[in-house]
Amino acid sequence: DAYEYLAAIGSRLADGCARAMHEHGIPGHAVDLGAKGCVSYRPEPLTNYRDFLEANTDLYEASYPWMINRGVFMTPGDEEQWTLSVQHTDVDIDRYVDAFAELCAALAG
Repeated sequence: DAYEYLAAIGSRLADGCARAMHEHGIPGHAVDLGAKGCVSYRPEPLTNYRDFLEANTDLYEASYPWMINRGVFMTPGDEEQWTLSVQHTDVDIDRYVDAFAELCAALAG
Protein backbone atom coordinates (compact mmCIF):
# COMPACT_ATOMS: atom_id res chain seq x y z
CA ASP A 1 0.00 0.00 0.00
CA ALA A 2 2.82 2.41 0.85
CA TYR A 3 4.46 2.03 -2.55
CA GLU A 4 1.19 2.59 -4.35
CA TYR A 5 0.59 5.73 -2.29
CA LEU A 6 4.13 7.03 -2.98
CA ALA A 7 3.70 6.36 -6.69
CA ALA A 8 0.43 8.29 -6.71
CA ILE A 9 1.69 11.37 -4.87
CA GLY A 10 5.00 11.28 -6.76
CA SER A 11 3.15 11.33 -10.07
CA ARG A 12 0.87 14.09 -8.81
CA LEU A 13 3.89 16.21 -7.85
CA ALA A 14 5.80 15.60 -11.07
CA ASP A 15 2.69 16.20 -13.21
CA GLY A 16 2.01 19.48 -11.40
CA CYS A 17 5.58 20.67 -11.94
CA ALA A 18 5.51 19.64 -15.60
CA ARG A 19 2.21 21.46 -16.12
CA ALA A 20 3.59 24.64 -14.52
CA MET A 21 6.69 24.60 -16.72
CA HIS A 22 4.61 24.00 -19.84
CA GLU A 23 2.14 26.79 -18.99
CA HIS A 24 4.94 29.31 -18.46
CA GLY A 25 7.33 28.20 -21.21
CA ILE A 26 10.08 27.08 -18.85
CA PRO A 27 12.47 24.67 -20.62
CA GLY A 28 12.43 21.59 -18.48
CA HIS A 29 10.69 18.41 -17.53
CA ALA A 30 9.87 16.52 -14.36
CA VAL A 31 11.39 13.17 -13.46
CA ASP A 32 9.06 10.92 -11.45
CA LEU A 33 10.61 7.99 -9.61
CA GLY A 34 7.78 7.44 -7.15
CA ALA A 35 9.11 8.58 -3.79
CA LYS A 36 11.89 10.57 -5.42
CA GLY A 37 12.00 13.01 -8.27
CA CYS A 38 13.23 16.27 -9.66
CA VAL A 39 12.82 18.93 -12.25
CA SER A 40 15.47 18.93 -14.92
CA TYR A 41 15.85 22.32 -16.52
CA ARG A 42 16.56 20.96 -19.97
CA PRO A 43 14.03 20.86 -22.82
CA GLU A 44 14.57 17.17 -23.61
CA PRO A 45 14.44 14.32 -21.10
CA LEU A 46 17.71 13.09 -19.69
CA THR A 47 19.07 9.91 -21.20
CA ASN A 48 22.68 9.96 -20.02
CA TYR A 49 25.17 11.85 -17.88
CA ARG A 50 26.14 14.23 -20.71
CA ASP A 51 22.49 15.31 -20.89
CA PHE A 52 22.54 16.01 -17.16
CA LEU A 53 25.57 18.26 -17.62
CA GLU A 54 23.58 20.34 -20.15
CA ALA A 55 20.82 21.21 -17.66
CA ASN A 56 20.42 24.87 -16.77
CA THR A 57 21.77 24.96 -13.22
CA ASP A 58 20.96 28.68 -12.91
CA LEU A 59 17.26 27.82 -12.89
CA TYR A 60 17.79 25.19 -10.21
CA GLU A 61 19.83 27.65 -8.14
CA ALA A 62 16.94 30.12 -8.37
CA SER A 63 14.38 27.46 -7.41
CA TYR A 64 16.04 26.31 -4.20
CA PRO A 65 15.82 29.56 -2.19
CA TRP A 66 12.44 30.35 -3.78
CA MET A 67 10.95 27.13 -2.43
CA ILE A 68 12.68 27.37 0.97
CA ASN A 69 11.34 30.91 1.38
CA ARG A 70 7.84 29.53 0.82
CA GLY A 71 8.17 26.80 3.43
CA VAL A 72 8.99 23.95 1.03
CA PHE A 73 12.24 22.19 1.89
CA MET A 74 13.82 20.64 -1.17
CA THR A 75 16.53 18.02 -1.04
CA PRO A 76 19.71 19.97 -1.90
CA GLY A 77 21.04 19.04 -5.31
CA ASP A 78 19.59 19.41 -8.77
CA GLU A 79 19.56 15.67 -9.39
CA GLU A 80 17.03 14.88 -6.64
CA GLN A 81 14.78 17.66 -5.43
CA TRP A 82 12.16 15.76 -3.51
CA THR A 83 11.96 12.66 -1.39
CA LEU A 84 8.44 11.78 -0.34
CA SER A 85 7.19 9.71 2.57
CA VAL A 86 3.85 8.23 3.51
CA GLN A 87 3.54 11.16 5.92
CA HIS A 88 3.12 13.58 2.98
CA THR A 89 -0.45 14.45 2.08
CA ASP A 90 -2.23 15.97 -0.89
CA VAL A 91 -2.02 19.31 0.95
CA ASP A 92 1.79 18.99 1.01
CA ILE A 93 1.87 18.17 -2.70
CA ASP A 94 -0.40 21.14 -3.48
CA ARG A 95 1.86 23.43 -1.46
CA TYR A 96 4.90 22.31 -3.44
CA VAL A 97 3.18 22.55 -6.82
CA ASP A 98 1.68 25.97 -6.03
CA ALA A 99 5.05 27.38 -4.94
CA PHE A 100 6.71 25.89 -8.01
CA ALA A 101 4.03 27.34 -10.31
CA GLU A 102 4.66 30.76 -8.76
CA LEU A 103 8.38 30.33 -9.47
CA CYS A 104 7.65 29.45 -13.11
CA ALA A 105 5.41 32.50 -13.45
CA ALA A 106 8.11 34.75 -11.96
CA LEU A 107 10.79 33.31 -14.26
CA ALA A 108 8.56 33.79 -17.30
CA GLY A 109 7.56 37.34 -16.35
